[in-house]
Amino acid sequence: MTTYATREIAPETAPGPAVYVRPGETGSIVPLKTRYENFIGGEWLKPIKGGYAADLAPATGLPTAEYARSTVEDIDMAVRAASSAFPGWAATTTHDRAAVLDDPRSRGGADGHR
Repeated sequence: MTTYATREIAPETAPGPAVYVRPGETGSIVPLKTRYENFIGGEWLKPIKGGYAADLAPATGLPTAEYARSTVEDIDMAVRAASSAFPGWAATTTHDRAAVLDDPRSRGGADGHR
């Protein structure tokens, strides 16, 4: 018998190791793409200079996906897109803004994942 916290638990009912499937692998509860682009002006765009970097899982240090390495040119494009969208967004009621933010399609895909 092993003691867990303040009660006795029989070995056959003791908690076992947690089963964890890395994001992006079959059986994972976290869907991942292998590469992520910049989301600018409502579109997924490749970085202008084409650079990517690996996103590493903190638990293992292994790469899970690649993300766009944005440069000044990408940031300038994003700022221009945000600036042009601002007047319309500013004129939107808080109720309508909340509806957009609550809609998973506003996060990049029909199911909220891209």
